[in-house]
Amino acid sequence: MCWHLTDPGSLIFNNAFFFGRGWITTASFLVERAGADFVTGYQMFNRQPEKEALWERIRVEEAPNAPSRMGSMYLFESEADADEAMTSWFATQTRIKLQVLALSPPVTTLFRADSNWLNHSKGEWEEAACQYWRGMMSSDPKVELLAHGRVFLPGWGHPPFGPMMPVPRS
Repeated sequence: MCWHLTDPGSLIFNNAFFFGRGWITTASFLVERAGADFVTGYQMFNRQPEKEALWERIRVEEAPNAPSRMGSMYLFESEADADEAMTSWFATQTRIKLQVLALSPPVTTLFRADSNWLNHSKGEWEEAACQYWRGMMSSDPKVELLAHGRVFLPGWGHPPFGPMMPVPRS
């Protein structure tokens, strides 16, 4: 079982409930298989497009069969990792933690990487991206899983899943 952190206003709640009966297909998979023009919130609102473009170029060179960071679903291996990310990465944001079942290929392709490589300065990006896509772990790894394909959300039949409701802003 893996974990995903999502915004309370995410369409994941509506889509898993009404359309997929718990199943979600990643944007990267829809683009690959259907030529669809889907993007994720991360793709739309990414604050470092130059960095992600470099990471994508290196992925194609180093790990062409690995899922792209753009369009993949980000998962955590353990609930503890998700909780840590909730407090360190999303400390000023509201996130909901969801259990996710990622199946074996060909249903789901997972790539395991150390997100610490993303913290390097611009002059080190290329080497850091190589290490990331080679699956190298730092001395204190912050593991993220990139999911490509279909995943199952076991809690889909219970709140917060269901009709998308307006999210109160504070």
